[in-house]
Amino acid sequence: MLEFIVIRVQKRPFEGGDDACVFGEQAGSSKKRGRHSFAEVSSSVKVDSGLSQAPNMKNVSSSAFETQRQARISYSQIHAARDHQKNFQEIPREISGLKQCYLSNETGLLLNFYQKLSLVQNMTTDERQEALYIAVAQKDSLITRLLLNRGVDINREDISGNRPIHIAASKDGVDVLARLFKKGVDFYALNLDGKTILQIAYESASKQTIQFMKNLYLHKKFIPQSGLDREILAKTMSPSERLSAKYIAIGQNDDQMRIKLLTRGTIN
Repeated sequence: MLEFIVIRVQKRPFEGGDDACVFGEQAGSSKKRGRHSFAEVSSSVKVDSGLSQAPNMKNVSSSAFETQRQARISYSQIHAARDHQKNFQEIPREISGLKQCYLSNETGLLLNFYQKLSLVQNMTTDERQEALYIAVAQKDSLITRLLLNRGVDINREDISGNRPIHIAASKDGVDVLARLFKKGVDFYALNLDGKTILQIAYESASKQTIQFMKNLYLHKKFIPQSGLDREILAKTMSPSERLSAKYIAIGQNDDQMRIKLLTRGTIN
């Protein structure tokens, strides 16, 4: 009697489509999971005798092999894809309220990566500008990066006359400050009170920001423009840093900085 195999392959597409799995840096791997993770295979087999005599056995075997290959997706990949889909579907329903909460600068608002990305994507230009001041004040490097990549004005003042760099300096947000520096922010800008980044950081006891500014000076990427800035740099430097700074000041013909370093009493 003729032996035959009946194989049913049922595919349920990822409801969110490829885009439902694409989120920033995880786009490549997630996109792959989105296409294949929901292949579900069920098969019923009827076996008798004379299998080798089946005229379409080659096609059946090829189909069975392809079915088995598609069925090799692990359960962990399936669950991961479903989690991505869940996150993607929930965010649009809450995005309006989420923006309102964030722009109100509510404390205790904890957001995951997907929420932050969707939040920034769904903001207007003005909302992103306002969000920049909030992200910098909260030392949120991720949202700051997302906003900077969307062309916010890094030198615009807020209603208090402070630019993002002034806010970062007062909060000791050195990671945010470094991102702003890489984007070409004006490090010499004064706030409404006429204070520099270094002066704000010193008054706020922002030790990491002061160290960041010292490193910029020692790598010749920052030149102090005021006597008070020179005083702060010299006062907060270690003896070895002052020695290096001495040669920098000489090379820049900065006699004021050289005098400030000499008056610290560690260089002869």
